[in-house]
Amino acid sequence: MVPTQKANGASKSAARAPKQKVTKADNAKPFSSPDASPANKPTKKDMALTVRVEINLPAEASAETYDNIFKSIKANLLNEVTPSRSLRGLRVMRSTSRSAIRLNRARSTHSTSVISIRDIATVSLKLFDDGHYSQATFEAFKLLDKKVQDVSGIHESGHKLMMEAFNEARPKIKLNDLSTISDKDEQMGFRFVFAGSMSAIRNPRGHEIRADPIDLCLDHLSFASVLLRTFESRKLPSP
Repeated sequence: MVPTQKANGASKSAARAPKQKVTKADNAKPFSSPDASPANKPTKKDMALTVRVEINLPAEASAETYDNIFKSIKANLLNEVTPSRSLRGLRVMRSTSRSAIRLNRARSTHSTSVISIRDIATVSLKLFDDGHYSQATFEAFKLLDKKVQDVSGIHESGHKLMMEAFNEARPKIKLNDLSTISDKDEQMGFRFVFAGSMSAIRNPRGHEIRADPIDLCLDHLSFASVLLRTFESRKLPSP
């Protein structure tokens, strides 16, 4: 009977599943990204909601009305987390509204100013509203180039066109009577200003891909407006 017991014991041992050898890798903790740790999880304070608010400003309103609107925006809508960015946008809106006031006043007194601003708006406003600021600038100065080309009859473009069209010695376009030294200085000065605007502002945006900020675009469009206004008020050829 003893051999039988040994055989049964051997069969029981054989039936047992062999124990697996536990390694350090089996006991390792599951991998977790550092970003997933509780310390790095975004808190309620870090989370924000961005809301875009569009306001249709009345075109014929007074400066006081606009100021009241912006005071209300500042009091109720500005994001306390990023006040500097919100205030910057508010300043841009203020500048735009004041330009609208000046435009409305110009309609009854300065027709040449209205022509300049409307012409720029025709080619640049949609681009500006869509956020294409460098392209808006480029189109405004391309418009200026075309106007000077058409009036002067010179078949050039850019810097060379301006230097020839406004040449104080033999001008195709006279900005004043050129009867005094000051008149000639003014003509010469604007000759280089017009030419420089083509080389420094228009050409880089026509040849390269640029991403201008909104403030720079507003400055460029204001500058283009000054040049168009000067061009429209020329002496010869008559506007």
